[in-house]
Amino acid sequence: MSRAGFFRLGRGYRATAVLLLNTLILLVCLEAAAGLALRALDRQAERHWQQQQTSLSYYAAQPWAESYWHDHRQLQVQYAPYIIWRQRPYTGETITIDSQGYRATPGALCTPGAYRVFVFGGSAVWGHGAPDWGTIPAYLQTELAKGRDGPVCVQNFGEQAFVSTQGVIELLRQLQSGSRPDLVLFYDGFNDIAATYQNGRAGAHLNETRTGARFSQEQTFTGWLQTTNMYRLALRAAERSGFVAAVVVPEPALADTAVLSGQLFQAYFTNYQLVAALAAEYGFAYHFFWQPLLDTGNKPLTAEEAQMVAADSPWRAFYRQVYADMAERAAGYPCLHLLTHIFDGQTALVWLDNVHVTPAANEQIAREMAHLVQTQTEACGP
Repeated sequence: MSRAGFFRLGRGYRATAVLLLNTLILLVCLEAAAGLALRALDRQAERHWQQQQTSLSYYAAQPWAESYWHDHRQLQVQYAPYIIWRQRPYTGETITIDSQGYRATPGALCTPGAYRVFVFGGSAVWGHGAPDWGTIPAYLQTELAKGRDGPVCVQNFGEQAFVSTQGVIELLRQLQSGSRPDLVLFYDGFNDIAATYQNGRAGAHLNETRTGARFSQEQTFTGWLQTTNMYRLALRAAERSGFVAAVVVPEPALADTAVLSGQLFQAYFTNYQLVAALAAEYGFAYHFFWQPLLDTGNKPLTAEEAQMVAADSPWRAFYRQVYADMAERAAGYPCLHLLTHIFDGQTALVWLDNVHVTPAANEQIAREMAHLVQTQTEACGP
C-alpha cells in the first residue's frame, strides 16, 4: 500500500475512533441522565404516596409526623443472606435502624440473663407509620416487663414486606448464631396473602418475579439491556403515553382462589409446625398472631377509613375469603390467636391504611398479645 493509502487509512481510523468515543460518551451521559430522571420520578411517586398518608387528620395532629416522614424518606434496603433484604443502618429522630438492619426497641435491656423476646412479621411489626416508641415491639417491651424481676429484651425482627417464611428463616439464622430466645412471637397475615395472590402460588415472597429477573435477565444482552436506566425510562414513558400497557398482576380466575387459599394455609401452618418443633428443641415459648385488617372486623369506620375501603385493592374479595377460612381452621392450632376483631366497637380512627394502625392501636394490639401470652401458655412451650 502506498504512503497516501496509509495516510487515508489512518485518517479513517482516527475518524472512526473519535466517532465511537463520542458515541460512548453520549451513551454514558444519556444513561446517567436517565438515572437522574428515574430517581426524580421515584421521588415524585414517593411524595405523592406520602401526601396521601400525611393527609390523614391523625398525622396533622402529631408533632412528630414531619420528622417521621423525613426519616422514612432516608431509608434504604440492602441485601441480607437468605431473607433477601433488610434496612440499611440509620439513626434519625423517629427511626433507628441498628448495624444489623433491625429497628430499635426503646427500653429493651439486652443484658446477659435478660428475658429475650423475638418478634417477627412484616411492616406492621416493623412499625410503618409510627416512631420507634410507637411500634408493637416497643409496647410489648413495656407490657412484658410488668411484674417481671430482671431485665427484658424485646427485639424487633420485623421488616417491611416480609412474609412469615422470611420470619422463620430469620429465626433459624438467630439460632444458628447462638442467640437464644425465651419467647418467640409471629404477627402475620396480610403479606402472606398478598404474596400468594401476586405470584399466583403460595410460598413466595413479595415481588419475587422482579427480584428473580435481576439474575436471569443479566445472562443475555436483551436481559442486560432491560436493566439499563434508558430502557426503564423509555418503558415508563411508553406506559404513561398508553403505547405500552403498564405491568399489572393478573387476577387469578375465580376457580383458582380456592386452590391458592389451600396452598397459603399449607405454607403458613407448616411454618407454625416448624417453629413448634424448634421451640421443643431449643426450649422457648411461641405464639402466632393473625393480624387484623381494615375491613375484616366489625369496627364502625370513620369517614376517612371508609374512603380507604373504597380505594382498596381489586383482590379484596380474596383476602376476605382467606380471613373467613382462617376463622374455621385456627381452632386446631392452640398457639395461634386471631386478632381480627380486636377493634370492634371502636368509633375513633384506628387505621392509617388497610394494614397499618396508629401507635395507640399498636399499644392495644401489644397489650392483647401480652395478655394472651401470659394466660394461654398450655402447649406453647416453656
